[in-house]
Amino acid sequence: MIAKSPLVTVLLPVYNGEKYLSASIESILRQNYRDFELLIINDGSFDSTSEILKRYEKRDQRIRVHNQDNHGIVFALNKGIDLAIGKYIARIDSDDIMQQNRLEDQVNLLEKKTNVGVVGSWMEIINEHDITLTYWKLPYKKEDFDYWTYLNGEIRIGHPCVMYRTDLIRSLGGYRSDYIDAEDVDLWFRVELSGFELINIPKYLTSYRQHNFQITNQNRDSSVNSRNKALADYLSHKLNCDINSETASLICPSNYSNKIINSQERFKILFDLKYKMFNLFIKKNKFTRIEINRYAFKICLSLWPLCRILYSNPLRAIYQNTILFMRFRRLQINNLEN
Repeated sequence: MIAKSPLVTVLLPVYNGEKYLSASIESILRQNYRDFELLIINDGSFDSTSEILKRYEKRDQRIRVHNQDNHGIVFALNKGIDLAIGKYIARIDSDDIMQQNRLEDQVNLLEKKTNVGVVGSWMEIINEHDITLTYWKLPYKKEDFDYWTYLNGEIRIGHPCVMYRTDLIRSLGGYRSDYIDAEDVDLWFRVELSGFELINIPKYLTSYRQHNFQITNQNRDSSVNSRNKALADYLSHKLNCDINSETASLICPSNYSNKIINSQERFKILFDLKYKMFNLFIKKNKFTRIEINRYAFKICLSLWPLCRILYSNPLRAIYQNTILFMRFRRLQINNLEN
């Protein structure tokens, strides 16, 4: 039994994770920060996962295992949120690795900044042999994080590396099964709408493993559809209007192609969305004139390839992009005067 209620619950759902499970658990037990419980949701595994968990549960009293029939990741995560004792929940998947100071750094930030509801970090990307493939530097300045959220429709935070406030996530109803394979994206949007900040620590605190059998590689289409649905909900709330998934998808940079935005009408819809969200973005962050100009130019630079697609004449594309920049810049005058 745990002597006292720990400040942190490390939530690890697992389904047939025998290959990497021990390495993940060992990385958690090696943490500098010690005031945590490790809550493992065994979601109906039929490989040797259960045997591995029994050994670890006997070895360390901080480990608590909940065994259940297989119901999928959303059910497993919500069960973990219900059972969590800690004030904070730290997420990790059964194939990923925590760096030794991760819990310590994330707890310190959440204790100091009560306006932050979710904190992530940069991530090292490794393969199935623990070889580093690349590094993901996610935005860590508030304004850059907001830029990606408001202007590109992307909450730039990694699900396996987050720590969040337990009461906040419970109050939002946890993860929703209607957004399967993008249940984390939907939750992050709802956190942002609740008024809490999301941010990353600029350190590599989690090693994220990429391999052929992970869920994200198997359910790509479902993930995109659920993500667009979540983004549509978010934009509809932000702009107080009804925006469908297809329209919402236009705002994402990954969809900037002549296959998705192949007409003036679609380009106008995209621009209007960006324009309205840019207005909210600069109001929230209270930028100076120079900062507003910089972000306006950044948006127009991202739209430049579309202008080239829609206008075969280079001079016409330059002219159109200049007009777009001036329209964004006009918001600067209105906001600085108010």
